[in-house]
Amino acid sequence: MAKLWYSEDTTCVTYYFPVDDPVTGIIPKDKKIIKKYLINEEKLRKHETHYLDVSVLKKENGIEIYSVTVAVACEDDRYCEAYL
Repeated sequence: MAKLWYSEDTTCVTYYFPVDDPVTGIIPKDKKIIKKYLINEEKLRKHETHYLDVSVLKKENGIEIYSVTVAVACEDDRYCEAYL
């Protein structure tokens, strides 16, 4: 799941996905690894600037979900493309 949003002149996309990916297994909470995962999933493009913020949300049933926010643009500066 992904959400596109805007706040204080900054456009962002937040991705939500399980920490324990059914195909690749547990994804470590490491920005470089998560960035690589999002590139492999074709949500981000390689060789662009990616400003990421990563947090973990815990659901009532114990499942952990990553909330990864990527800054796409700020005012007239575009950092990267992000796909929903």
